[in-house]
Amino acid sequence: MAVDQTAEILAASGSAVNEETDLEYAEAAIPGGLLTTEGLWRNAQDNETLLLQLAQNYSGYAFGFIEDRAEAALARDDQQEADHQYRRARRFYLRGRRYGLFLLELRHEEFGAKMRGPLDQFEAYLRDEMEEDDVPALFWTAYGWASAINVARDDMTLVAELPTALAIVRRVVDLDPTYYDHSPTLFMANIYAGFPAALGGEPERGRELYERVIRLNRERDLLPIYMLAQTYAVSTQNRTLFVQLLRKVIESPNLDRSKRLTNAIARRRAARLLARVDELFYE
Repeated sequence: MAVDQTAEILAASGSAVNEETDLEYAEAAIPGGLLTTEGLWRNAQDNETLLLQLAQNYSGYAFGFIEDRAEAALARDDQQEADHQYRRARRFYLRGRRYGLFLLELRHEEFGAKMRGPLDQFEAYLRDEMEEDDVPALFWTAYGWASAINVARDDMTLVAELPTALAIVRRVVDLDPTYYDHSPTLFMANIYAGFPAALGGEPERGRELYERVIRLNRERDLLPIYMLAQTYAVSTQNRTLFVQLLRKVIESPNLDRSKRLTNAIARRRAARLLARVDELFYE
């Protein structure tokens, strides 16, 4: 009972982190919260709130801070450190996926077995059995999974699992594309714009989805604008759009309290990416 009550308090306190603007402070504080949450979960392994927090926050930390360290290393031409940080990001994303799968198997006993079976049968299972209240667990599982693939594209065994992760997020899009400020739609935009055609890439479709999310969020969330530049503008070699988008991110006021942390992350990464413009564009 004590763990269950504490879990609800921890989940409700997440807004304090989201409103933080000091990135160094947030980066130092988040791991302690993750370890506390994991310690609580070990004493209540059927607690769905704790499992969802672990699935979401391990991936969020990997994206916001570990990938950021990798990019910073690349910017100073330290490939060894960048590779180290990308390996760390992969591990943290897969931790997030693991807790998401724990939650899904807690809610649906056959989920793991169906997931490991033929893809078409798994897709049918998702259509038949997954409902709207499964959306958070499905989304964060797929997010951690696909993000791990994105930072480890030389791992062909992991890359081969991408269709399974995409099947999960496509079911999320069917059920609730608005979840977490339209994150399922943004997820698909990243896939279409950031992956080659052989892995499902469609740059123009990705741009359309990015612009839809930006419009629906009324430009309060700077991450989709940054991602549009990072993926679509680079893959299509649209230098003008790249510079325009990144300057917009860097110069935008941070007015939304709930987006202060993610917007600060977007600004820092945008400034670093803009400094690489001559490296990323060939003409």
